[in-house]
This record gives sequence, structure tokens and C-alpha cells, in this order.
Amino acid sequence: MFDEPGLRYAHQAMRTTFEFFFPGPDTSRYQGIAEDCANEIAEIELAISPYQEGSDIQRLNIAAGSGEWVRIGWPTLTLLRMCHSLFIETRGTFAPFDGLRTMRLSGKVLDPITNHLVEQASHRVNDNVQPIEFHPDGPMARLATTTLIDLGAIGKGWALDKCAEVAFDVGVDRAFFHAGGSSMIAIGENWPVSIPGLLEDVTLSNTSLSVSRRVNPDAGGVHIATSAQSGDSTDVVARVIGSSCAITDALSTAAISGTMGSWKSFEGYDTRVIVIDNP
Repeated sequence: MFDEPGLRYAHQAMRTTFEFFFPGPDTSRYQGIAEDCANEIAEIELAISPYQEGSDIQRLNIAAGSGEWVRIGWPTLTLLRMCHSLFIETRGTFAPFDGLRTMRLSGKVLDPITNHLVEQASHRVNDNVQPIEFHPDGPMARLATTTLIDLGAIGKGWALDKCAEVAFDVGVDRAFFHAGGSSMIAIGENWPVSIPGLLEDVTLSNTSLSVSRRVNPDAGGVHIATSAQSGDSTDVVARVIGSSCAITDALSTAAISGTMGSWKSFEGYDTRVIVIDNP
């Protein structure tokens, strides 16, 4: 990650590797903090993974279209409200409520429950209503008929934001966290980062960066299927820098999933998008 000495801690979750780096010779000071961050990620995954049996998101997906209000945790409610706001502000190019499409086209091997939900939703008629409703009196939500939630485009960034909060709360003033190399948070000043595909070097200071790429050669083809470019193999790379890693994750996905001119810019978030000409 970086050449300087320090504590390096890796944690497998959300189908990727989270890594925490705390520079300095006193590595024992940071071991407990890294473990607390790993525990935070594990709790988040148990709540928001659509593939985790009994999770808030899986229970919402199972009840989609039933009219039933599903009680969820307050953190999940906060995240879903953020998702709904970003869905509206990006005019649907950030689409966490389009799991029917993203799960089907992701290339992931789906568990039996998720596969059954995708098959069921595929035969329903889209009723063109809001994908999600929030109960006014408590942490409850319900989904429209064809809605399935897939938070793959924001979950890692949300988890990294929470890890940064854990570190800030105990006085960490310099650290670097990332998930799979595509979502990252720099705590402290002057962290140098190179971005493959963009041929860009940036220096991060107390900020987040997310990178999304439409065609992932290592994954054997299309990485993010777009509604506007279905069947198109054009390779697009986007990077977003800003204060919240959840939001940089969402915006980098939105930037390669639709025309940025169709949604307003986000103050304080620096976005760069390029099209790569493949031979």
C-alpha cells in the first residue's frame, strides 16, 4: 500500500478486501482500532447485504410489492434515505433500487433466495411508482412491486465512512483505508494515490476517492451494466473525490452509468470521466 512502516490490517468482507494502514512505529496502538473497524464492517454487511440471510435488505427484497412495512435498523434507514436522495438527484443513473437488473447482469453466482427473488421480479409488471417508501413514524420501509435493492455501488464506501468515524473518535490523525483499491479514505494530509486507467496522480488530504470502470478486463468483461449503453462494450472510467466515501462511490457509478449532464453537479465533489478507446 505504502512503503513507510506501520500497521497493515486486512479484512475480507462484501466480496472484497478492506485494508487499513496506520503509519508509525507504534503498531500496537492501532491493532485494537483496526479490529474495531473490521467489526463495524461485519455488522454493516450483516445488515445491508442482499445475500445475507435475515439482513434488513434481504427482508425488504422478500416483501417487495406486498405492501408490508418492514422494520429495519436505524443505520440501514439512514443509508437508504441517502440512496433515495442520490437516486433522485442523479435522475436514476445511481440505481440502488434496480437490483433486478444489476443482480442478473453482474455475473455473480446468486444464492437460492436471491435467485428466486430475481426470477419472481422478472415476471412482474413495473408499476412506475416510487421504488421505496419510508414510514413516517419509525424505522420501517417498503418496496414497490419490481424493486430489489442492491447496494453494491455504495456499501463499501458507507462502511469506510463508518470506519473513519471509529478512527476519528479515538484520536487517529493519520491513516489510510481502502476497499479493493477502488474506494478509499485518507485521514491526514498528503497521501499520494495513482489511478490506473486515468493515468492520473492525486494527493488526498482528509478526503475520499472512488473509482468506477465500466469494463473490467480482470473480471472478463462488462463490470457495470448501464441502462443507456446496454450491449455496448465502450470502456468508461470515472473518479470522484469528496468528503463522503459513500457519496463518491455512488457518484462514480452514476458518472459511468448515464449522461452526467442529465443531473446536477454536487458541490464539493470533483468528478473526472474519460472514455478509453479499446483496440
